[in-house]
Amino acid sequence: MSRMEKSKTLIQVSSEDWLPNSCLFANCHSRGFISESGVVFNFVQRLSKCQEPLSHSEMIKASRKYRSVIHSWYLKIVDDLTAQDGQMTANDDLIRQSNVLHQMEIAWHLCEILYINVSSTGTLLAQLLNWIKWHFTYYVKLADEMIVSSLPQMHENYWDIIMFFALRGDMENAALLLELHSESKSDPIFMVVQDLLKKFPIINSSNSFVIHEYYLRWGFWHESVEQAIENHSTNTSQKRSHQQLLLLLKLLVGDLESFKSVNHLFHSWYQLMVSYALFTDPCLKSDVDILIEKTMNTYYESSNDSGKSLFDKLILSSLNYDLIDVIKQSSLCFDDNWWFVTHFVDLIYNSARYADYQITDISLIRDSFVVNYANALFAHRRRFWQLSIEYLIHVGEQAADRQHFILASLERVSFDSESELQRLLTTCRRFEFGLLELSLCRQQARKWLRGSHPKLGSALFWAIRAKDKLLINHIVDQILRQYLESNQDNDVDADTITNIGGSIVLSERLIFLCKYHEFRQLCQRGQYELAAKILVDDMITSNAIPDFFQTKVIEDCLPLIQPQKSPISMSMPGPLQLNSKQISKLISSLEQVLYRARSHFSHDGDQLTMTMWSDHFGNHDQQQRQDKEGDESYRRRIQRIENQLRVAAACHLANHFVL
Repeated sequence: MSRMEKSKTLIQVSSEDWLPNSCLFANCHSRGFISESGVVFNFVQRLSKCQEPLSHSEMIKASRKYRSVIHSWYLKIVDDLTAQDGQMTANDDLIRQSNVLHQMEIAWHLCEILYINVSSTGTLLAQLLNWIKWHFTYYVKLADEMIVSSLPQMHENYWDIIMFFALRGDMENAALLLELHSESKSDPIFMVVQDLLKKFPIINSSNSFVIHEYYLRWGFWHESVEQAIENHSTNTSQKRSHQQLLLLLKLLVGDLESFKSVNHLFHSWYQLMVSYALFTDPCLKSDVDILIEKTMNTYYESSNDSGKSLFDKLILSSLNYDLIDVIKQSSLCFDDNWWFVTHFVDLIYNSARYADYQITDISLIRDSFVVNYANALFAHRRRFWQLSIEYLIHVGEQAADRQHFILASLERVSFDSESELQRLLTTCRRFEFGLLELSLCRQQARKWLRGSHPKLGSALFWAIRAKDKLLINHIVDQILRQYLESNQDNDVDADTITNIGGSIVLSERLIFLCKYHEFRQLCQRGQYELAAKILVDDMITSNAIPDFFQTKVIEDCLPLIQPQKSPISMSMPGPLQLNSKQISKLISSLEQVLYRARSHFSHDGDQLTMTMWSDHFGNHDQQQRQDKEGDESYRRRIQRIENQLRVAAACHLANHFVL
């Protein structure tokens, strides 16, 4: 029972906090990042429809688009951090966001190498070297600072920078930096090391020679380095430069203890692993698990890191080619509301190679993550709900499933402006959600009715769009009551009434409002004959006139039958605007008004008594006096209209018979 209650509570929550608040949604950068990645997602869906599944080249293209989006927004956040340096309160969210994006880029690039842009045999390490070079550039920046200094060899990081470039296979730059030393042209050890660096066999995916040929070249070079170590280990002096060069040579032969001594040059165990493999097993012929375990233990023994993090587990799963665990770990380690795992699994699902991964029910896994990510976007509905629709329309194999997800999401989107409402209505029409569209229009109509100064014209417009007859009748009554109170022409919203069009058939009360508006327009233009026809034949004879307004309609008839100035400030009409049948209908309507008035009032001599309200108000004397004064005013008004109408009708009929 408690579990059911919890699920009900979760469904009923409508705030923006019902899903975990990711740091990706923390600031203004989030909209650009999420929108651009949504564009790439739609690009993948379009490609998969045109050529199902994606070809290898298109898959690589899409993956690099995702990586480009991550990298570009990471750089923008880094620029913002630089601009806001010193404002720690403003930096917290940016720092978290930059860390997440940096880790996402590293993981995505590695997964692209291992699962998407799969290299030929023996060239994996070349791709991993490029991976390391792309994401770890701290010492590259230090090198730029060192080169412009007056005496580079005196820079505190001179030897660290040389070793950093050598350990990532950038031997050309390492040799050039060695040449900056003042002894590089005269000291034999410098010359030997420079020569070995320049002769390092480079491997990349575009090598024309076969792997075993490269391995032979690398073996000869490796033996040359070992020979250089034997020749110079005993002859090397205690000079710092000679000690550093000997350390460099030991690194080039893959001495594990030497790697421990330069552990500070590595930001992670996998960076150390790639460098160690470059000098011990460049074609990765041995068991990768042994290599990972050895380098990981070496890194954590020599560093201050406490142990493997969730991100380390993700990298480890990737290198072990365990795609299911990659999906699991990426959904756990990133504070991104499933952004990474959603787009990565979708790319695998739409590719030509997903059958090779042998994942059971990958379509269900993919749809589940897409729905979760779309729900995360809906949780921040003010900015991202439209984008989440573009994800949900690609969920499920049946159109009914997609409709269900989209409708359930749209029903919890709120709106504060008409522009937001219009976007919602456009989406409803796109997916043919007619009932939801009418409900939204009804909400907007009621919104305009709230407050001390309701906008009745706008409320009527939305009530008509909602096709709600009861709400339309209520708003029309409000418009007519407001008109009675002010007795001014501009209280009837002319623009709204003029644009009602064919929707007039929704309500008889709406028909009456339009007819009454037309009647007043005709009177103002002096077309009294047409006005009289509309007033008597279309309005008085219908049953759509509200009881409270019927007296006003009869009062409007007086200018049409009596030769005097209108009480509503109209010009004097010509004679004989009404015929005898219309006069009879007018008198009959007057009798109905008088009958209702008599049922409301009871007369005892000359004293007016309240039979309807006295029991309700009890001893509230002041309220009784106000009600009595109002009823007395209404009774006098009815008597005046009755007297004027009967006299005018009699004179009008007499003139009619004479003519």
